[in-house]
Amino acid sequence: MAVPTVTVPSTMSYDGVQHIYSGDADPVTGMLGGMHTVNLIPSFMDMVSVASYVVTFGNNASAAAAGALDAKNAALGSQNAAANSAAAASGSASSAATTANNFIASASNVVNAVISAGTTSVNSIISSGIQTVNSAVQTATNSIALTASNATNSIANATAVALTSTSTTSNTIVLGSLTFQTQSGKNFVIGQTVKISYDANNYVVGTVNGYVGTALNIAVSEIKGSGTYAIWSIILSQQNSGMNLGLMIALS
Repeated sequence: MAVPTVTVPSTMSYDGVQHIYSGDADPVTGMLGGMHTVNLIPSFMDMVSVASYVVTFGNNASAAAAGALDAKNAALGSQNAAANSAAAASGSASSAATTANNFIASASNVVNAVISAGTTSVNSIISSGIQTVNSAVQTATNSIALTASNATNSIANATAVALTSTSTTSNTIVLGSLTFQTQSGKNFVIGQTVKISYDANNYVVGTVNGYVGTALNIAVSEIKGSGTYAIWSIILSQQNSGMNLGLMIALS
């Protein structure tokens, strides 16, 4: 039967040096046969160091996600980069949690070996340390996931606002070129497909020909209903390719 071992990488150890612990009486790495009196305290210090590493990593990832949230209104063109940063932060935190959990699982094997040797008091102390590390990892992971989710939702909401507007221009539902006066500072660009509605039964769909100041000109290619109206809602049509699912839901 293979001897259970735990390897703590130098990046996570308490002294910056890789450490190995084994469930036998090895004179260097062993936790049995009296060697626990030599390696027990360093193993505890490594557990605390791993927990600190995970929490620090989580705090850094949370700060990165918060930075992405603060930057969401700077320009719509950065929305995908911000969302990717939030996703990367969440992914990195998950990776760190996995590494810590792998260490904990391996440490549990050593603890079981110590139990089989009859050193139950040592097992009790180590189990308490493992529970502390598990709690720290779970808290950091939950916090990072929540922060990343909030940042992504805020970006999607900001994007939806930038691609919706209203108009009080009097226009008739017809095919061809139509111009609507709307709010300035929106993110409509030439080539996008927009839907401009009076209500669910009266609207036009067309491609943006130009958007300058408050003037939005479209080439109408699809209509429903008829009549002349002066109250319109303008949204980006779901016919646009490349829109992510979260944005399409926000605009629907």
